[in-house]
Amino acid sequence: MKSIGIFCVLSAVLCVCSLPARAHMPSIERWDYTVEWPFWVWETIEKGQAVYAWLNSGSDIDVYRFTVTQQELDEKGAVRLRVRANMPACKGAPEFLPWLAVVGPGLPPPTEEIPFTLPEGYGAVVVKNTEPGAERNFFYEQYSKKSYYIMDNYEYSITEPGTWYFYYWDPYGQGGDYLAVWGVYDRFDFFDIFKMIFNLPPIVNDSIMHSDCEWIIPEQSSSAKSGCQ
Repeated sequence: MKSIGIFCVLSAVLCVCSLPARAHMPSIERWDYTVEWPFWVWETIEKGQAVYAWLNSGSDIDVYRFTVTQQELDEKGAVRLRVRANMPACKGAPEFLPWLAVVGPGLPPPTEEIPFTLPEGYGAVVVKNTEPGAERNFFYEQYSKKSYYIMDNYEYSITEPGTWYFYYWDPYGQGGDYLAVWGVYDRFDFFDIFKMIFNLPPIVNDSIMHSDCEWIIPEQSSSAKSGCQ
């Protein structure tokens, strides 16, 4: 038992050390995130998280749910929201340009057509990806040797308590792998570290990918440094 405990501690340390200095907590989609069974964000939406997810068809919609409490608003004045999508950068792969919507109380009616029904009394802000064929923001992760196309962050100060949602879908009807990314700061507690033990290996070895990917590796990169910092 003692040796198992030592192994777990060492594995946890290695997981933390393998992340870049500014890394979000990684999670993996293990079921289809629907309105009935969404990904539930249990902590504040300000805490950084990156969910390695998949739109399994052109009509699939992934739903993420989080709560803003009156107590949190009383303490902070407003809850800072920052959200986007990252898409794997694979050689020869077709363009995959998912959109997302922030759905919540107090938001205006959406100005774009959305493929889902809003809860009564809710509004939505649609966050578009780049246009097909346009130049995209690119990021190379040196620690994992993977590259991603990155949407611009959508940022908003939440002042209405209640249940909020992120919806991700592909308006071009293709589907594919993506990362749902949110948060304004990173903090790892004891539970997070052990969660990394299970999540990082399949992320690094590409077993979570749903199609073959020859990653685009730039000759020179200015990505975040690896290591314990």
